[in-house]
Amino acid sequence: MRFFRDDQLLTCYLHEAVQRVVLSKGPLPLKRISLTEREKECLLWAAEGKTGWEIGNIVNISERTVTFHLQNAAQKMGVVNRQQAISRALSMGLIEPCTII
Repeated sequence: MRFFRDDQLLTCYLHEAVQRVVLSKGPLPLKRISLTEREKECLLWAAEGKTGWEIGNIVNISERTVTFHLQNAAQKMGVVNRQQAISRALSMGLIEPCTII
């Protein structure tokens, strides 16, 4: 199961990279997006493969609140699922995987 999530995330990230290179020859032509610190934190843990329940336990919030933050982040970036949100946030430099403490 872990490999499937990693493959799906890699596919989304690859799609973002192809868009950047082939379609725009530069940064993705997206509006400036601002994520809250909690949205970034939830995205970073999701990028590590953590479930909503696990993220909630790590950051001491409910699973529903984690889902709320992930959905808000996805909506702000114009994507529809967790993997796309992680990929878009990475490609736009909104999160960096090494920043989890």
